[in-house]
Amino acid sequence: EEDDINEYNQSQTQLKELYDSINGHENEEGNEGALKNMNEFVSYRIIYYVFLSGNKKYEGGSSDVLKIIHKLSPEQRSDPFIQHSLLVRAAVADNDYHKFFQLQDSAPNMSDYLMDKIVPSIRQSALQTICKAYRPSVSTSFVLRG
Repeated sequence: EEDDINEYNQSQTQLKELYDSINGHENEEGNEGALKNMNEFVSYRIIYYVFLSGNKKYEGGSSDVLKIIHKLSPEQRSDPFIQHSLLVRAAVADNDYHKFFQLQDSAPNMSDYLMDKIVPSIRQSALQTICKAYRPSVSTSFVLRG
């Protein structure tokens, strides 16, 4: 929301470590309900890694996403937050810009703020696809009008 992706990464890392330390101990005194929002933040982490996978300087994005997906339990896979983030990942991987923007319109909670970070590369890819598909019949002025 504040557009500070480095600060977000630090917070997400701290949350992951906190959830990892509580997981398996959630029934102990003081930990009740501590994992209540874990799936929401796992979904944010998936979208964050999708964002990173588009960064040429960061080579771990796609493998990090695969590690998270591999660790998801069947219950987590059925969670609406995680289902949405997995659909975002698939839309970006498939260069399906139409599906991506539909998912952004229906993004739960704060997911759309992270998806905003991916929008420039999705738009660039979409424009390249449109130009390749319709060249030379689509004029530059037509594309700029839209």
